[in-house]
Amino acid sequence: MSAPAAESYDLKKGQLFNLLLITFASTVGFWAWTIVGPLAKYYAKPEQMNLNPGTTSLLVAMPIFIGAVGRIPIGGLTDKYGGRIMMSLVLAVSTPLVLLVGLAGSMKSFPLMLVFSFLLGIAGTVFAVGIPFSAAWYGASKKGFATGIYGVSTVGTAVSAFVTPILHRQLGYWPTHILLAALCLVMAAVCFTVLRDSPQFT
Repeated sequence: MSAPAAESYDLKKGQLFNLLLITFASTVGFWAWTIVGPLAKYYAKPEQMNLNPGTTSLLVAMPIFIGAVGRIPIGGLTDKYGGRIMMSLVLAVSTPLVLLVGLAGSMKSFPLMLVFSFLLGIAGTVFAVGIPFSAAWYGASKKGFATGIYGVSTVGTAVSAFVTPILHRQLGYWPTHILLAALCLVMAAVCFTVLRDSPQFT
């Protein structure tokens, strides 16, 4: 028996709410993904890790690498388990990783920073979750609109660049990481309990 056409689903009920919620959740994920970069100058200081331009660039690039490559398997898992489960999982896993990055930085350990920053790239895979999730909530004529709205979530990288240094100055190093980890955890819980996959997802 063939599946019903997209237009036969009751897509309008909850589509905007779910689109906006996953957009905000992904913004948090993008912030977590890029938290290392805005603090690169702090890590490079002689009294911290005394990094040169090369090692600083390597540190900043670590989460970007796995965040890009990891979107392939995460996208496949999203097709199988749905955006609600995968967004909740990605944000939940990102929570301790943000704290581990903070721990490595407080220990002034460059090797640990490389390892945990690499793993933090998982947060960047939110994009592979949000795109199919958002598109599934809209018919063919509006999928571009949906993914365009969802694309706003990449502003999380700008939020990270602007807000992270301010929080670092005002709150301190550890509180900044704790705050972001708590935000990731809260959004993971919200996504798991409130977010709903499109009726088109089976």
